Amino acid sequence: MNTPADRLTTLEIRAAEQEKTIEELSGQIAEQWKVIERME
Repeated sequence: MNTPADRLTTLEIRAAEQEKTIEELSGQIAEQWKVIERME
């Protein structure tokens, strides 16, 4: 049985993982934008 504390911990882990993914994607977009700017 999941306690409220367990559910909160799960949500915190998911939020942290999503934040990391967003930061990684943002970095990739920034790098791709640099490549595009050099091609112009």
